[in-house]
Amino acid sequence: MARVATGLDPLTAEERSARMSKVKARGNRSTERAVFGVLIEHGIDGWTQHCKDIVGRPDFFFERLPLALFVDGCFWHGCPVCDRNIPRNRVGFWRKKIEENRRRDRKVTRELRQAGVHVVRIWEHQIRDGSWVPPFRRILSRLGYNWRLALARGCGVSPQALSGNSPGTLAGEDPSDSVATS
Repeated sequence: MARVATGLDPLTAEERSARMSKVKARGNRSTERAVFGVLIEHGIDGWTQHCKDIVGRPDFFFERLPLALFVDGCFWHGCPVCDRNIPRNRVGFWRKKIEENRRRDRKVTRELRQAGVHVVRIWEHQIRDGSWVPPFRRILSRLGYNWRLALARGCGVSPQALSGNSPGTLAGEDPSDSVATS
């Protein structure tokens, strides 16, 4: 078979497809680690990662609330704010792939809502700028997260940090709020 490489990729489309099919999804470690660190820093506990028995395997799941937190990569989930460039090779493939991811995200969110689970999706760019933290803390407060208990357990939440946690509107109720919830 003649090697027909496209663009800068030294592999043929078939070889690239075979190689990529062997890659197992394990989440974006750097963004999940960043969220993990913020949760610990703010004394937010009571969650498990990648709960296998929950639809969509949320990145973080708070069983007592119940709340599923998803960390969505801006490219892979089609962030409307970042509008990441689609690779020039196989544009149709990438558009379809990203749209399928978005469709799956909507389906998972719908199924979790029907099961009575609150869903929060944060975008990769929100992790970098920290804009997801205040609305997420308000959501936890609104759902009855016990900040005083977290403080009593020595999770590192200061009384000053607690003062900004009065229940407010859930993100998603206000269209200007960028953290998507249900």
